Amino acid sequence: MTTSFVLARGCDLLVHEAVDAAWFEKQGLPTTVVEHMREVHTDVAEVGGIAAAAGARQVVLSHLAPADPTRFPAREWAAAARASARTAGYRGRVTVGHDLMRIPLD
Repeated sequence: MTTSFVLARGCDLLVHEAVDAAWFEKQGLPTTVVEHMREVHTDVAEVGGIAAAAGARQVVLSHLAPADPTRFPAREWAAAARASARTAGYRGRVTVGHDLMRIPLD
């Protein structure tokens, strides 16, 4: 987490990948798969803290895992992201990204 917020310090827009590792655990996947997801991705529960530490004005979740909206809909990603922001005291805007999304910068 340290590297992420140092590189993003003071940014207007933080685009950050996110995984819901608990979802992978619930699927009964092998432990090695779940461990891999935790090791190489940032859990959605941590993204709010990264955004807060960076002082980002807005965070957009991208490169989501699981990515299949029939298994993990955007509303669930949004709820998890809001919970992460709330827990971390992050008060900036939180958005769940989607293909071909455009984000205007002021």
